[in-house]
Parts: sequence; structure tokens; C-alpha cells
Amino acid sequence: MNSVETEIPSTSSGVRATNVLTAAEIATMWNHVRVYLELGTREQCDKFSEGMGLILKSKLCPVHKSNMSVSDAGNETVG
Repeated sequence: MNSVETEIPSTSSGVRATNVLTAAEIATMWNHVRVYLELGTREQCDKFSEGMGLILKSKLCPVHKSNMSVSDAGNETVG
């Protein structure tokens, strides 16, 4: 007996669940709290994060098309 389900090829072969990480993916992740505790100051964390590519060193202003630098004035986030 030939059903419609057996005639349609499976699209799920080779696809893994999205919530399952490989060892290589976990190894590339950073514990941001531990980085901060190890480095001690916000300035050191900023330089480390920029050097490792975790945050951008600068960003292009969408209005003026000029580089904007990272500012840490006024709040706890980098922006």
C-alpha cells in the first residue's frame, strides 16, 4: 500500500534541534560576568571585548555616515 506520506521526501534529515549545542559552539562562548570579575575594571573589559570582537570598536552613523565611537557615559551598558 503506497501512501502519500512515503512519496514525499523527508526535509528533516541532517537537521539538529536548535536548542542543542555542540562542544565547539560552547567553547566559543564567553562568560561575560567572569570576564568582568577577572579583569576588574570597566575600561579593561571594554578593551578586551573590542579586541576579541565581542563588541564593535565603532559604528557608522546612519544619518551622518561618520564613525561613532563607543561611549560608556551615563549608564551601565556600552553603547
